Amino acid sequence: EKYCEAPPSGWCCVDKVVIPATPEECKKKGGVWFPTKAEAEKYCEAPPSGWCCVDKVVIPATPEECKKKGGVWFPTKAEAEKYCRAGAGLPDLIIKEISLNRKCQVVVTVANAGPGMVPDDVWAVHTPGSSSVYLYVNGKKWGGRTIWGFDPGKTLQPPGGVARCVSRLTVGAEAEITAVIDHTAQVAETDEGNNKMVKKLRCAPK
Repeated sequence: EKYCEAPPSGWCCVDKVVIPATPEECKKKGGVWFPTKAEAEKYCEAPPSGWCCVDKVVIPATPEECKKKGGVWFPTKAEAEKYCRAGAGLPDLIIKEISLNRKCQVVVTVANAGPGMVPDDVWAVHTPGSSSVYLYVNGKKWGGRTIWGFDPGKTLQPPGGVARCVSRLTVGAEAEITAVIDHTAQVAETDEGNNKMVKKLRCAPK
């Protein structure tokens, strides 16, 4: 509610220039958003370098440059070359299951069902629009958790990888839970239409 009443402003690094902007404005400009000017200036002065696999060719690039070229970014040249040599296609993020744990918290199991690896910038680049699992309760927005937040070990990254997102959302009486993976469309996938699951859950009395 506080966020909706007054969305946080901040600072955006666009083409190595720092400008004041909300997260949404920054994303539209193709920049990287930060809550403080100091962080934005630090990023603009020395954006993280790395390596990009584009059309099976490895080139040096920042995560943003790599994304613009339609490639997959890696922090090391070795990882990028390994990915390029494999000729892997795109990843495919899916919701495998929505369940409750013993505390009646909603747990979402996600998987990479595609032939390719989830790009490293999902974990390396932290922004308000980072790829995440987002939840809805009876059709209303609730909130979510970023992939880099609930899967720091990158178990979701390789083909067949699976990770569990334990939310703070608890269910008492029956509720319809909708879970969406990558709702901000940060990851290019083989199938963009299978990122959602809807399930009715009820917490059984102890």
